[in-house]
Amino acid sequence: MLDVAVGGVTVETGLDIFVASGGARTALKEPTAPAPATLRLNVGGPAVAGYTPDTPYVTNGPATKVWTSAKEVSTAAPDAAPAAIYATQRWGKELAYTFPLPAGTYTLRLHFAELYSGAAFIGGRVFSITATGGGATVTLDKVDVFESAYWATASSRTLSVAVVGSGGLHLMLKSMDIDGNGRQSVTLSAYDSHTHRFHDDGSSGELLSFIWTAMATGEELGSGISVVVEFPLGTTAVKLTVVDDGGNASDAESVVTVVGSLAPGAYCYYYAGNAGGEEKPIFAAVSEDLNFPTAASFPEGPQGRSGFKQRCLFLYKAPVDGAYAFDAAFASGEMELTVDGASVLAASAGGSSTASGQVWLAAGMHEAVTTYRHNSGGAAATVSVTAAGSGPMPKGSMEWDRATVVPVVTGIEPASGGLSQGTRVTVTGVGFYTADTQVTFGGVSATAVVRDGSTRLTVEAPAAAAAGDVDVVVTTGGGVAGEGGVSGGLTYTYEAAAADPIKFTETSLKSANGGDYYIAGPTSIALGPDGRVYVGQYKEYIQALTVDPTTHVVTDSCVSESVGEKRSVLSLAFDPMADGDGLSLLAATSLLYYTQNHGRPLSEWDNGEVVVLRPSTGDNCLVVDQVLLSGLPVSNHDHAVQALEWDQEGRLLLVAGGQTNMGANVRGIRLGGVDETPLSAAVLRAAVHAPNFDGHVTYDQTADARMSRQTGGWGVAVHASGIRNSYAMVLHTNGELYGTDNGPNGGFGDVAIGCDASAAGFTQKDKLLRLSRGGYYGHPNRNRARDDGRQCTYHRNAEASRGGYTGPLADLGRSSINGVTDGRSSSGSTQRVQLAAGGARVASITDLFGFSGLLMAQTPAGVVLAPQPQKNRVLVAAPDYPTPPAAAGPVVVGVGPHRGRAAGGNTVTIAGHHFGEGIPAATIGGAPCTDVRAVAVDGRSFQCTAPRGTPGSLVRVVVTTSEGRVSAMTAGRGDYWYMDK
Repeated sequence: MLDVAVGGVTVETGLDIFVASGGARTALKEPTAPAPATLRLNVGGPAVAGYTPDTPYVTNGPATKVWTSAKEVSTAAPDAAPAAIYATQRWGKELAYTFPLPAGTYTLRLHFAELYSGAAFIGGRVFSITATGGGATVTLDKVDVFESAYWATASSRTLSVAVVGSGGLHLMLKSMDIDGNGRQSVTLSAYDSHTHRFHDDGSSGELLSFIWTAMATGEELGSGISVVVEFPLGTTAVKLTVVDDGGNASDAESVVTVVGSLAPGAYCYYYAGNAGGEEKPIFAAVSEDLNFPTAASFPEGPQGRSGFKQRCLFLYKAPVDGAYAFDAAFASGEMELTVDGASVLAASAGGSSTASGQVWLAAGMHEAVTTYRHNSGGAAATVSVTAAGSGPMPKGSMEWDRATVVPVVTGIEPASGGLSQGTRVTVTGVGFYTADTQVTFGGVSATAVVRDGSTRLTVEAPAAAAAGDVDVVVTTGGGVAGEGGVSGGLTYTYEAAAADPIKFTETSLKSANGGDYYIAGPTSIALGPDGRVYVGQYKEYIQALTVDPTTHVVTDSCVSESVGEKRSVLSLAFDPMADGDGLSLLAATSLLYYTQNHGRPLSEWDNGEVVVLRPSTGDNCLVVDQVLLSGLPVSNHDHAVQALEWDQEGRLLLVAGGQTNMGANVRGIRLGGVDETPLSAAVLRAAVHAPNFDGHVTYDQTADARMSRQTGGWGVAVHASGIRNSYAMVLHTNGELYGTDNGPNGGFGDVAIGCDASAAGFTQKDKLLRLSRGGYYGHPNRNRARDDGRQCTYHRNAEASRGGYTGPLADLGRSSINGVTDGRSSSGSTQRVQLAAGGARVASITDLFGFSGLLMAQTPAGVVLAPQPQKNRVLVAAPDYPTPPAAAGPVVVGVGPHRGRAAGGNTVTIAGHHFGEGIPAATIGGAPCTDVRAVAVDGRSFQCTAPRGTPGSLVRVVVTTSEGRVSAMTAGRGDYWYMDK
């Protein structure tokens, strides 16, 4: 609201104005009692309660927006306006008004109320007010409505302005950039974006355009795969629009949140014991109101709830000059409150007690500290600080400053490692608020520091010259003189005998000329028992590559015949039950985007197949021997038949991806517009070696996917349900089946909240699943729900297992995590997820290297291969570790394939170091591995024929050189796993 008065008579009143700091809303409200013959203006709204629209006076109307709020405003101020006037506002980065007033001196009274939750904190909205009439310009800088009046409460500013001449009075309200508080530069990155378009030759399409816009205003923020944009405090919705080389456009939305340095409440540190001194805190937590009425109301932390010290820091806001009184109630210990360094109240007692104090404060913010020391063995800990005579501390009266918080380290994992640089360590704690966060090990800086919120850091430990214990310390960028911004330390142990950390070097499969080996649209990968690398392609072919294991150069290649016109090969797996060294390669193939790309009707969702290829001496080195499975469901998008794996009985396991985003084919056209089917969104099981196996699935009809029934191909059945889109599974050597599952995307279809009800969909990150027979994992299938009511309802990642639903082992916190492999290299784990004993729980999740591909295959030497379809190449992640000394003798690193039939007779490759210049010998589970051949000249690998073994046993591999030197026992539980048959 704005009042304009001449000679004490109001001529303009009731102008309610919203301005913005960087585009958010700020309320400036002027409620006044009407004077006779006054003109009252309702900003952004119609005539109401004697107020008229402000439109005739707005000089930059197109640059502003109107907003309506139903929020009730406290109008206790003497000059508050009627409540109806606060219902509409006008806001923008600048608001400009011109009032055609004659010469004279005018008083402007501007009244405000903050109604936007995104700016409901100090610094959330800061702006200036400038008024001029041709004479002296009057300016109010750094107006912060929330700081002056808190939330939804009227406050005011008054200006006296002289109008000289006939130009009238001009009013400008303008957002301000307050360095270090009002705005923040944020990097927007689209590096993870990719197109699903492939060219006719099978190569990947390209993204040509990246446009970033603010959703509220439509303002273009920038263009390019990565841009730096300055955002205001609060939340800003952002949209990214990408366009590929086929003209296909897609949008994604996100919210950028920039928080100010100040936050409501007090920040409380906790110390072991109740002594004084300069000790470091061992825990910290925010308190909203300094009220801890019972011992259980104190935060649970390492300090315990008896015999500890609590120290709470906050800025106390005095609204006006005056005397302020405080009360404290506490039990068994000492209590003190200081304001601006002076003691306000202090007392000690063996039981329950109270204390009171008073201090004169000028209007504004004041540094305050409460200190409570609880005596161990006395009455249970309790402490409360209140404003004398008015109960709990008033809302908005306390704030703490993130920039001054002392970090506290509460855990490190692992707590020990080798002397070499590079052990990945996760540091947990509280108070890691500043971007400039450093971690030291015994005073030596860690590298690769990544801050994941305010409670988690991941780092690489520095090298150490000798074994021993060091303190891990975190330093944040607050730089507070009294606190130092430096945490206490937790102990990390360097161990001379510990294995060196495994690091990975990124490269790719190479051509003879040193460049990337080109493969158009690689989408799947498998290592053959013949030692070659087999790569499936988006377009209908499989390449077999001979690769030098040291240089990663492709020395020979051949290509299969077509697996079917325009079919994509999304998974490969060799049959471990094949006789001897018979190469029996299974390929999962599908027609992706079968309607939009291939002109097929929506009813042809049953186009998925698994084919068997065998070697050939003709023009193609692999030919299709048979279609093993057919009639499998494929979405009219890119969820298809994939994730081939074998169980210990020799049964084939595979995934049929979901047809829908979240179980309901409502607003789901972006994912293909087809309902779930009898076999979609599931892990399937096929006993392909059983007598009279029938894998050719048929249905009663396919026109209505939701009502379709399976009528044939009963050799294929659902093993586990509720899987949206798992692109890879692995049977771990612990006997459990694991898979990743891609989470849903907001805007790609509704979420099923029952068999017939749905709601707007939302985004969930990918998850890791432990897949058990008969389990339901949360993605609905209304087709199967006719017989299994569990499958009517969607379950979020965070939901615990209940009522027939099995929750994930872990929310992976990211999207498009597709590959999974069982790390088997005994020179060091390439696993990203560490499982607890029994495999039913995740012990830790660690990022081992910052590059990836669509799937993963691991060689016997521990090299990870991953196809990158958007780059038309295969990534190589080579383990980087010191070569074991030759004096230590032969070292076994790994075996591939790591699993085989109990009857033996299949070829295995054994990789490692120092196998000697002659012909080595090997045993698997104590039995000779015969017919040693293909011995590498560098002594790092050879092949042999696996012996018969005990069904289901996990056994060791031992190598003996021609000189008689024997390898030491390998790490882990075993090297080679015999199947049950």
